[in-house]
Amino acid sequence: MVVPIAHLFSLVPRQALGNQPNEHLENMKTTVMQTAVPSSTSDGLMPIPTPSRLKRITGKGLWEPFGFSIDTILFIGLILLANLHLVTGGSCRPLIFLPGDFMSGEWYRLFSFPFAHLSGYHLALDAGAFLLLYSGLREKRISRKLFHVGICGIGSLAAALLFAPPIYTQGLCGLSGIAHGLMAVSALEMLGEPRQFRAGFTCLAIICGKSIYEALTGEVLFGFMHLGLCGSPLAVCHAGGVAGGLMSYFLLTRAAGRHPANDNKQDGQP
Repeated sequence: MVVPIAHLFSLVPRQALGNQPNEHLENMKTTVMQTAVPSSTSDGLMPIPTPSRLKRITGKGLWEPFGFSIDTILFIGLILLANLHLVTGGSCRPLIFLPGDFMSGEWYRLFSFPFAHLSGYHLALDAGAFLLLYSGLREKRISRKLFHVGICGIGSLAAALLFAPPIYTQGLCGLSGIAHGLMAVSALEMLGEPRQFRAGFTCLAIICGKSIYEALTGEVLFGFMHLGLCGSPLAVCHAGGVAGGLMSYFLLTRAAGRHPANDNKQDGQP
């Protein structure tokens, strides 16, 4: 990084400076060089970059390898782990939410069912949408983003338990309900931006209208295109996820006393 900066200063025409040393230019060059390159320690070794210095030099924090935040990487790992059966030829039944098994003590199903999927197509569709929406949230606090995910998941599951009897026999799995909730959260965030108000309103109207239609008809919109690769979808889960997203957003707004999207503080970085 030293060579390009030094070369940049060497390109300043000397004629423009009157062939005289420019003290202001030299001082500015020294300041830029000291900012870009950390000074060495007393023993002549380069110091270990601090998180703030690493953020300033590379544009990425210590906990943002490859441009992903640590929570996004955690979700990717959980998704991959929960879908190893797609490679080994096993079944996702041990991970899906089955009320009877849950009540028998298999409580882990409450946390595992969103990450398990029935097929590679099901995985790509749900996990792809979830990761795009989660990483695209304007809210940057990891605790609040996880709160959104949790409430959307609870809403999706609650809707199925209340209005979809097939859950008691076939179970529930997949991230589609949570993804619908995050779409609602993202739309609400856009409503807080004057330049994106129309886009946010349009997205919110579409996701709410789609979810209401699916809840009333019991059929997933464009479900015929899935060719059975998503099993037998419980369409009401999408409405539950959207309701959870709306609830989580307004709960955080009320708790913060301001628009969450305008708060860029990151409290989740170690």
